Amino acid sequence: MKTSGMFVTVVVALTLVHLWSDLPTAQAATQADLYNLFNYLFGVYQKEIIPLENDTNIVSVFLSFSLLSLVDVNEKDQTLVSNALLHMSWLDNTLTWSPSQYGNVTSLLVHQENIWRPDIQVGNSVILQKQMGFDELPVRVMWSGLIEWEPTTVMSTSCDIDVTYYPMDTQVCNIDFETSLSRSTEIDVQIDKTVPITLDDYNVDGQWELKDTYAENLNKDDGKTKIRFSLLLKRRRTYYVVNILLPVVFLSFTSTLVFALPAEAGEKMSMGITVLLAYAVYLTIVSEHLPNTSVQTSIVAVYLTTLLGITAVGIMVSTLILRLHHRSAGARVDDRTQKLVEFLKTITFSHKEEDKQIPKNSISPEDPMLHDKGYKNFQLSYMDANNSSRGQTATIVKRKSRLSDLDKNSGTTDHSKLEPEQTRMGLNRPISCPPVYHKPMTWQEVAEVADWFLFILFTTLTSLLTLTVLIVLPVGGDSRAPTLNKTLTDTQ
Repeated sequence: MKTSGMFVTVVVALTLVHLWSDLPTAQAATQADLYNLFNYLFGVYQKEIIPLENDTNIVSVFLSFSLLSLVDVNEKDQTLVSNALLHMSWLDNTLTWSPSQYGNVTSLLVHQENIWRPDIQVGNSVILQKQMGFDELPVRVMWSGLIEWEPTTVMSTSCDIDVTYYPMDTQVCNIDFETSLSRSTEIDVQIDKTVPITLDDYNVDGQWELKDTYAENLNKDDGKTKIRFSLLLKRRRTYYVVNILLPVVFLSFTSTLVFALPAEAGEKMSMGITVLLAYAVYLTIVSEHLPNTSVQTSIVAVYLTTLLGITAVGIMVSTLILRLHHRSAGARVDDRTQKLVEFLKTITFSHKEEDKQIPKNSISPEDPMLHDKGYKNFQLSYMDANNSSRGQTATIVKRKSRLSDLDKNSGTTDHSKLEPEQTRMGLNRPISCPPVYHKPMTWQEVAEVADWFLFILFTTLTSLLTLTVLIVLPVGGDSRAPTLNKTLTDTQ
């Protein structure tokens, strides 16, 4: 009696609000009519029994899906959390009546706990299943036996997320509904083809753009019915471009500046290590959003790892360059190193102006002729000539005397036919052109040329790598974006 009184109170209150307004006789129903109708329907009603007239009949449940919002798309866990309103309808032959016998009442609202409901659940849920709706959720019962049930549920479903082109990717996430235990010979769950998916109450998500939807009927091998609602989601790129891609691109060009920084500044190593740590931080940030799987590999993660490796190599090379730079100034540079440096200067167009205008009679302090006694006297005499005109005359006479001696010994006055030793001593050079000293190459110059060459090399590699990634991500993300197969697969 207590239960009947509670139901009567609920039915009366809800019926006064939800009765069909277009029926002029609907307001004529009395409280006694509602009491009699309720007792007639639920007097012997058993909610645990499937409403079948016989074993050959099947309860057909029509389901439509109204997406309310996307709560979360978790790339790392590969799950989709969504909030949706489900509209289910079916015929219950044990809940029919004639409106004319009960004050023209055409529908009732009862709690969902008081009627039979199909055992439909989310098939690909990743959390513990709970009943849909709640016990006090109203269910509309029509006079013809049509039951309309609209539970709201928050679903956490599995979603295979391909992060290859993250963050310019497009994903397809499915939400499956199936019966828990009932066979297809008992309950047949079908898509409501009039309105399978509605987005009238959908709240736009700031991270994902809902591009398309699709619904299809599936058959399971275990004899149960199954339907699937598919969502095509495209990631909104602005946030990730501004907060991840652009900072990494800017950071990639700073990593090569370790070679442009002079060795005298003393900050080459600290700058390289700082950039290396910055890459490590960004790699950690990106890794937090990527699944722990080797099936797909993110291009951004590979890009960051490559930049991390380039920066690490740059630090090691900078260490070697610093060792070359800090060698003693008197240490001689071997011939092979000098040739290599000259080659690097040529390909990097880093020849200085004075290197291009070296006179033909220029010599290096390491030239053996400088150690010849006769040439030393010649050199000293020429230097004295610049100090006084008197000394200049003496120098010329001395030089002519020396040349005359050479002519007598050689029997010729053609200075072009001097012996190789005399030629080596520079006695065949014009008298008015003194030798110009060519500054020897030092290890500091070697380090400077190596720095400039590596700066150009690493900048080129980083630029090509960055440009490739910036092209591949949007182009590949759009060209290889998944689509929904809208070929109807109704297997019933």
